[in-house]
Amino acid sequence: MAAQAGKKEEARRLIESIRHAAGAELPMMAGIAEVLAFTGDGDQAQRIVKSFNLLSLDTTVSRFRQALLSLALGEDENALSFLQLAVEDREAELVWLGVDPRFDPVRQNTTFGEIAGKVNPHWPLR
Repeated sequence: MAAQAGKKEEARRLIESIRHAAGAELPMMAGIAEVLAFTGDGDQAQRIVKSFNLLSLDTTVSRFRQALLSLALGEDENALSFLQLAVEDREAELVWLGVDPRFDPVRQNTTFGEIAGKVNPHWPLR
């Protein structure tokens, strides 16, 4: 969230401090790649994504987290596809869909609205 608050250098330092301790835990690596992409190091983020197959349908990373990673990489359509799959899988993280600022880049997208409506029939939240 430091990166979202405009504290990109602080976010990068935090990521670098935990990166080695994360080992090969796929959800942690997805989070690290997401922050790297968001803070402007898309090349390094892409290397991590490819090394760990983080955007593969065979990974243990949740579709919700794959959507966030895709958004950080600037792949909006891919993110929406992962959100569709997250809805089909009824992932618990979807409760954050309406308020997580990382979804702001696609919040006005019609497909996002349809997905959010499946998660919360009262979408849009007021």
